[in-house]
Amino acid sequence: MPTQDIIKKILALKPNLTEEAVRELIEKERAKAAGLLTEEAAAHLVSSNLGINGAGERIEAKLKIRDLTPGLSDVSLTGRVIQVFPSRTFERDGKKQGKVLRMILGDKTGSAVLVFWDEKADHVEASKLDPGK
Repeated sequence: MPTQDIIKKILALKPNLTEEAVRELIEKERAKAAGLLTEEAAAHLVSSNLGINGAGERIEAKLKIRDLTPGLSDVSLTGRVIQVFPSRTFERDGKKQGKVLRMILGDKTGSAVLVFWDEKADHVEASKLDPGK
């Protein structure tokens, strides 16, 4: 759904807002994401934050591996599993068990090592990912 259509939907359901105010909210969302959100994705976030249900269309992540920067967390990527390394368990502070699993994910722009901790590592192992697919 184009950004302008999302803005029209917001304005129809929230008549107390102006188009300028909605555009400001969209730009604030983009700034919070350090420019990693498209205008359309930010508009969907604003709509959701205002309690307006989406149009049921899927928002595709447009982040590619080449666009990753240090410090990002909770990032969504689409790619091909190149390799899954065996998980490793360890002790935290001599008390609690932890688990870490690494994998290499690739797309047309490059590859990245992904690190999964504890329950997420268990989930990846249970998924029985098949490298190359």
